[in-house]
Amino acid sequence: KTDEEGAFDYQVRNAAGDSSESNMEGATFAVSCKNLYLVPRHPDGEVAVPPFNTWATAATNVSDLLPYCGNGTDISVADGLHMMKEGVKFTCAVTLHGTNRAETAAFKRDDKATIAHMFNFSVAGSTMTCLSVSNANCNTTQNFGSGVTIVRGHVENCIFAHGQGCLLGAENSTVIDCVITDSTGGDGEPTGFWQRGDDAFASNCVITANRETYYAAGSVRIDGGVFTHCQVTKNKMSNDGTAGCENGGIVLVKGVVSETLIAENTCNGGAAGIHFAPAASTDTGVVVNCTVVSNSINKTAAGGLLLNTAGTLYMTNTIFYGNVSRQLDGTKVEVTKEWHQVNAASKLIASHCVLDRIDDLNQLAGCSATDCFYADPKFRNVAKGDYRVRPSSPCVFAGVGLPDAATDLNGRKRRKVQPTIGCYEAGYGMMLIVR
Repeated sequence: KTDEEGAFDYQVRNAAGDSSESNMEGATFAVSCKNLYLVPRHPDGEVAVPPFNTWATAATNVSDLLPYCGNGTDISVADGLHMMKEGVKFTCAVTLHGTNRAETAAFKRDDKATIAHMFNFSVAGSTMTCLSVSNANCNTTQNFGSGVTIVRGHVENCIFAHGQGCLLGAENSTVIDCVITDSTGGDGEPTGFWQRGDDAFASNCVITANRETYYAAGSVRIDGGVFTHCQVTKNKMSNDGTAGCENGGIVLVKGVVSETLIAENTCNGGAAGIHFAPAASTDTGVVVNCTVVSNSINKTAAGGLLLNTAGTLYMTNTIFYGNVSRQLDGTKVEVTKEWHQVNAASKLIASHCVLDRIDDLNQLAGCSATDCFYADPKFRNVAKGDYRVRPSSPCVFAGVGLPDAATDLNGRKRRKVQPTIGCYEAGYGMMLIVR
């Protein structure tokens, strides 16, 4: 059926997804709609009527929409709380979006339901925007996205909160302006965000206040792609200090982390800041223009950076400062060790960084520290979490210009020559000449 301009309202197709006339004889038919609508409930006088392609006949259960979805279907979600008793898997490329802000259109798992993936976008080209997903629950090991799993798609302006397991798993997808918070991890998986695939990209996301009391692989895991202009803060992977609960901040297997603040994360093992753990000796990681600060680990290892398995990490214009290691009982602060090498085949090539034990690093085979130093960066207000540096900071004008570094974490333009070390560019200053 088409409108006066020829655009389809709904389309008949066979079981193979083919709508051509020559392949219709003897086929099993389904209907896919151009536009579908979802509401939490209907006002008096209105009811849900298939194929749910008007607001007046909108579905009240997202699962009911599946038979009417096809490639290109647009699903509008009304404000309100949408309860879910089962997961939804889209086997075609759809757009699922709220009509206002993420805070106003929310999907929540029913407390009595166990759902491996609340939403699974399994076909390339899907989009999810302006929605929140909460109370995800996963009891399986290494679950990739108990809240949302998306493959070669796009997620923007969404909130993922109050769940168990990795809340967002994005494979070769784009994730922009999302908040991931208050998740408790599953066994052996990141508690918040898992990015994988060389084409993956995440920007302007906040991953904060996720926690674990048994065992986890960090609040963020990066298996390829670019993770930039993000904040990974206040994630707590710790229990009674006896076992497990590793990696408070980022587990970097391979890929790029840039213009990112990694701060105030805690854990019992691995690294509280960045754990470099390549899967193969040929894997490389890149950390550029980041600030890794005030992370702590309840172990005599490294609060900032752990070099674990064979591979090479390239690090430029990055601050490692104030990351501490404690005794397992948490009472005694050890000598500050911003980095620790476990495997001699794990290499670190550092340039223009704030990093301790530079002489020790230069003596390790395959490792080097060029134009690095260790000094107080002079943050504006550590107590209030303001990790911008003061004008008198030794980090100002101490970095190396990078052609791809356009803006800092706050969107301030980066200097092309001698930028500020860390995720925040310092102000350029002003000179007043009086004649």
